[in-house]
Amino acid sequence: MQCTPFFQMDIVGGEFDISESVPRSHGYTGEYAVGETVLTTEPIALVTREDDPSWSDFVNWVMLSLMYSENKGITQATVHTTNLLNTDGEVFGPEYASMFKKAVSVVGNYGEMYSRHLESLWPRHALNEINKGETALIMSLPFGNTRTVGESPPEDSTLTLIRRRGKLRCGVRPQFGFAHFNSTTGQWDGIEVDYCRAIAAAIFNGDYTKVDLIEVWSSDRFHALKNSEVDVLCRTSTATMQRDVYLPSVGSGFTFALTTFFDGLTFAGIPPYGSCADSVQPGECPDLKICVANGTTYVDRTYQLFSDEFVVIKRNIPAALQGLANGDCNAIGTAMKDLTNESIREFGGWEGEYEVGTHIYSNEPFTPLVRQDDPLFASLVYWVISATFYAEEQGITQAQSNKMPVLSLLGDNYFLMFRHVIEAVGNYGEIYERNLERFIPRSGANELNSAPYGPQLFVRPGLK
Repeated sequence: MQCTPFFQMDIVGGEFDISESVPRSHGYTGEYAVGETVLTTEPIALVTREDDPSWSDFVNWVMLSLMYSENKGITQATVHTTNLLNTDGEVFGPEYASMFKKAVSVVGNYGEMYSRHLESLWPRHALNEINKGETALIMSLPFGNTRTVGESPPEDSTLTLIRRRGKLRCGVRPQFGFAHFNSTTGQWDGIEVDYCRAIAAAIFNGDYTKVDLIEVWSSDRFHALKNSEVDVLCRTSTATMQRDVYLPSVGSGFTFALTTFFDGLTFAGIPPYGSCADSVQPGECPDLKICVANGTTYVDRTYQLFSDEFVVIKRNIPAALQGLANGDCNAIGTAMKDLTNESIREFGGWEGEYEVGTHIYSNEPFTPLVRQDDPLFASLVYWVISATFYAEEQGITQAQSNKMPVLSLLGDNYFLMFRHVIEAVGNYGEIYERNLERFIPRSGANELNSAPYGPQLFVRPGLK
């Protein structure tokens, strides 16, 4: 498991290896210049063993707390006065309730660390800046030497069990653009469906049809994954610290892959209630009622913005969408992806006037996840997603899948895994264009972060 606290941009050799201070420190006094052409990006990461996910999570979230502190303006000098950076004791245990504050009090936030140790060697560039979820974040990570020969998955591994079963079990949630059954064609489509098929193609030598799409809802999705009713959740789920480390309602944490869609809490509704909710001015609409789905990250955030009398909790997102039609509410709080006119009509049954707000009140990195008991399967899902990012970065389309690298790390059955993935679903840009562009035009964090690079250090939700 790795946490990436720093990106190095390679010109010829790592940027620190060739910075002017290095040859000067070795006695060179002649003329010296560093090129400006960036050839690769190199994420410099902390690494832990795979056999202890709790320790990996601990290290990862300490690093993220340093970045979070910079984002919130919390410094080594002010950390003891902030009301932020507290945990409730349920994540890492009560003895670690002050762990993040203690970390910042010792070393400062990420910006302070960079300034103290690295700025004089190489000024901080955009990739190592904090991204608040407002600009491009889609980026692959280096494959390394994929020709290294590795062993086939063990007999008791998730990959072997799935191959023996003959089908991948993939959790999805019906919604336009993500997982939608087309009654005309009799086929499923959507970005969640495509990633289910991509994983199946990786496992079954290119046969992306070997997947069972299983509908799971916000209230029971994590239980379904823990109880092995599904192998992977591709349905939109926000990656948070609690879900990553320890979710009390389930009794375990999960392993998240790379984020496939960035969104955020938005409000919509019947005029003028949608506007009242969007501007967080319930006084202008004293009978405002906002439906929010139970089991989602939107509940806590909505309660932070509105007092209890304005919030109506529904059992899941379809029930929240139906609140307009059945009169339970006059506004809805959920991610932008659920508030399209198509979703409101199809899943909510509302045909009347309708307005969608313009403000986004949270960061929601929707990310496929798996159980923590098999790091090999978690790695496969992670790198399948990264492969779709890589293909877009390299201009490799579905029709050019044979340009993808081969892979020897997992034995003979996975030698053409990356080619099979792109052959099945295409690169990330093709996946987005095919499934989402007509509903949610691609922009912001869902863009490819490529030269000239923008900020890439992003803190997933959960720190408070």
